Amino acid sequence: MSLMLSAIRIRNFRSLVSADFSCTSSSGSVLIGANNAGKTAFLSAIRAVFDSRFPVSSEDIYRASGDRLSDVESRKAIIDVLILPSVDSFVDSDRISQMPVEFSVEWQTHFGRFISLDDDSNQSVSIRATITFNRSKGEFEVERRILLGWPENENIEEYSDYYRDVPRENFFEALPVFYLDA
Repeated sequence: MSLMLSAIRIRNFRSLVSADFSCTSSSGSVLIGANNAGKTAFLSAIRAVFDSRFPVSSEDIYRASGDRLSDVESRKAIIDVLILPSVDSFVDSDRISQMPVEFSVEWQTHFGRFISLDDDSNQSVSIRATITFNRSKGEFEVERRILLGWPENENIEEYSDYYRDVPRENFFEALPVFYLDA
């Protein structure tokens, strides 16, 4: 069983003030849009979640017309990603619909205690990247945390239920996410 980015929520990242995406296909997705529609911002937001070497700056924080640098420095960007196990196409769909959807043993071992269960015992992992300005360092930073659950849409900026442990860099490096912007 492989992984699937099922939902992505972005707040205050580049040109995306508030953007919610959901993916229903585990076989891949294509992002199509006009120039300056936010395609690169969307891909960069995903990269900010998974790539610890992704450099962030004030340019990555949404800037409204008339904003000063101090306005941008006081704003935070939030990117939430919901990872689900994808059901392989060769599995009997009638049998699967009656069983909880679980990650493979390898992914269960990798995700460990960070796996959440919904009301039907389906497994998921919810990751949040928050980009904020660190005044003492004078630079923007990304904090990556695992959410205890997937928050309701209206509450994502106030949601702060995280696992106490912060995942290490190798947690993200093992995830098969490839960034391609053409």
